[in-house]
Amino acid sequence: MTVTGLPHKIPDSPIASAREAASRIAMLTRISDLLLQPQTQLNDLHTLVSLALTEGGTGRIRISGPICPIGSAHAATLALALHELEVHALHNGALSTRDGYVEVSWMLTTPDDPYLWLQWAECNGPATMPLDDGFGRRLLTTATPRRLHGEATLDELPTGLVWSLHAPVTALRG
Repeated sequence: MTVTGLPHKIPDSPIASAREAASRIAMLTRISDLLLQPQTQLNDLHTLVSLALTEGGTGRIRISGPICPIGSAHAATLALALHELEVHALHNGALSTRDGYVEVSWMLTTPDDPYLWLQWAECNGPATMPLDDGFGRRLLTTATPRRLHGEATLDELPTGLVWSLHAPVTALRG
């Protein structure tokens, strides 16, 4: 069945929707617990990425990059974007197959005016399923870069989804 020439998407089952909601709530709870505990040392990007991703410690998500400070004001923004990417990868992308994995890497540019270049790249996954034109796409392409005073691109390549973020490090510290 098609609607306006596009394949009709079968809605997710209530159980799948509940699991996805529970996963999002669990991730937000982990991040908020860390942000609200005064003894927590959530002050670097590597720690944030590891904690935001449920698959982060399994070897299916490979994390690499130099030390990059991040303030609590923007940690939840970035964590939510990463979680959105992980949910898509688990359902439709590289993490939906046995051999698939994701590389999350970043680098910093010039010490005078440092910028962060962060990339999420899916590898060895199935043919890319486009990200819906809903909440996830807007979060990744508009809301997150706007909040971090940067720019983002979202590429749906045959090898998998690639999301890149370019933002000033000063915005991350705020």
